[in-house]
Amino acid sequence: MRCINCGFDFPDNTEFCPNCGCAAPKPQGNSFFNAASSAAETVTNVLRDPLFLVICILISASTVIGLLNNTFNIFNILYAIFLWLVYFNSKKEAVDSKLLRNLSGMVFAVFIFNFVIIGIFFLAGITVAAAINLVGSDPELLNQVLNYIGEFDPASIDAFKDLLSLSGFFFFSVFTVLMALSGVLNFFSYKKIHNFAKSVADSVQNGVLDLKSITATKVWLIIFAIAEAINIFECRSAFDVASLVCAALAPIFAFCLVNKLEKSAKPGL
Repeated sequence: MRCINCGFDFPDNTEFCPNCGCAAPKPQGNSFFNAASSAAETVTNVLRDPLFLVICILISASTVIGLLNNTFNIFNILYAIFLWLVYFNSKKEAVDSKLLRNLSGMVFAVFIFNFVIIGIFFLAGITVAAAINLVGSDPELLNQVLNYIGEFDPASIDAFKDLLSLSGFFFFSVFTVLMALSGVLNFFSYKKIHNFAKSVADSVQNGVLDLKSITATKVWLIIFAIAEAINIFECRSAFDVASLVCAALAPIFAFCLVNKLEKSAKPGL
């Protein structure tokens, strides 16, 4: 008996593949029927769609253009690599659930990374709020700081005075609200997309096409596309425009692909 997910050979009376854990083929008459074949075949057929190839090209183009413009993003590089691995794998055979887990793992890594960055900014906000109170309450220290700033960047003195006009508590309160909103958005965006990506990998391995957070994923893909499109208007170079155009188009095509997978899972839609 051979596993449809990873191609590993194992005895006929085995319930699960010893190599990847995928459900083993079940006897049906004089032949074997694989419980995972339907889910794996459905996902594989969707990944063979030209839409997925377009997504791979757009993500790769955005990454390469960013590198040419001295913008290094390790997550984009890994996304591009894993997307191409999934694409070429799906063209040869039933897609490997392990490769799909790499993609879902990347989404989860971005989710965790964003929370780390939010935490760092939160600590920085506490530091700035404390500095505002300290400098604002000590005239001698204030003059020293203003003289120091004036030596390096006299134009920024007025901006620094405006910052000091805020109370430390007010600054901290506003900053805390912004960080909390960032955390909520991060949770409800990347967490939902991770749930969906993980459910696709689980479906291929377990043989039951059970997609999670699919509606939320489609909504956030559109939001990401709009956000990238808005950023285009702030670009000053052709490199930035080209990179963001690719980054804005990729979620749109991903939306179409997710929608196609949903319809494949529920033919009645």
